[in-house]
Amino acid sequence: MADIFDEIEEDLKRDRMGDAWKKYGNYVYVAIALIIAVTAGYKYWDYHNKTRMVEQANQLDQALVTARSGEVDTALAALEQVSSESDAGYRLLAELRQASLLLDENQTAKAVAIYERIASDDKIDPIYRGLGTVLAVMHADETSDTAVLMEKLAPQLEAGATWRYTALELAAGLALRAGDKDQAIGHIKTIVDAAEAPEGVRARATELLRALEG
Repeated sequence: MADIFDEIEEDLKRDRMGDAWKKYGNYVYVAIALIIAVTAGYKYWDYHNKTRMVEQANQLDQALVTARSGEVDTALAALEQVSSESDAGYRLLAELRQASLLLDENQTAKAVAIYERIASDDKIDPIYRGLGTVLAVMHADETSDTAVLMEKLAPQLEAGATWRYTALELAAGLALRAGDKDQAIGHIKTIVDAAEAPEGVRARATELLRALEG
């Protein structure tokens, strides 16, 4: 007798499952379809993103090979294309190499314009924006307004800034250009007294301090 009741219970369960499937089956199909679509979409995005990165790396590599071969104009055009079409990382690498080539060709104003573009690029890490600022000031025309250059450099002079000691050297030079020897000595002493400053930078600062105070 117990077996009969068990069979009846199983039949009722199957009936309830059948009713539930009739009621909610379409929703299950939709949910499964959405999961498949999202998974496929992510895989496509991932594949597309990786493919794009490989293409950008290849374009940059080819531009660098061209630069090394001495075809400067062709290399500059290729680097400009990479910088205009690539994501932030490859754009930064292309811009830095482009500016370096321009400096080699004595096209300093164009190189500085690229460094300033890097300095204002909010899509890259602040470290590299700071590098752009330092390089822009480093290669600025000697007739540039020293007050303007000092204002640009100011954030890099703060404690903890990545490029602080290079910025302090530049600030000392700008102060001397402006005729402010005391301010220049102050910047140099900051470098000399900083145990964490790079050895080469401290050595240069020590020699300059002797010259200024002698």
